Amino acid sequence: MITKKFRCLHASSLTLGVSGFSVTCLMPGATDTEFFARAEREDARIGQAKKDDPDAVARIGFDAMMRGEGDVVSGWSNKLKTALSAQPGAARG
Repeated sequence: MITKKFRCLHASSLTLGVSGFSVTCLMPGATDTEFFARAEREDARIGQAKKDDPDAVARIGFDAMMRGEGDVVSGWSNKLKTALSAQPGAARG
């Protein structure tokens, strides 16, 4: 299974500072889109949970891109999960 962090590490390897080309990797949490309905996963716990507003997630990603940031995590609960998973000895999933 490829994780979000792996994808972002791969994306950051594409950044070419000499040419002015950069990559911003947005790592959103559950976002209120049609994803769960299309995947027929509305009955899953995450499908029923409160989700982030897609416009707010897009704004966070766009603003980070305009600032030239490499990685951006949206949503406080997603930031917490990301921070905890980065701790030594944390369970990997």
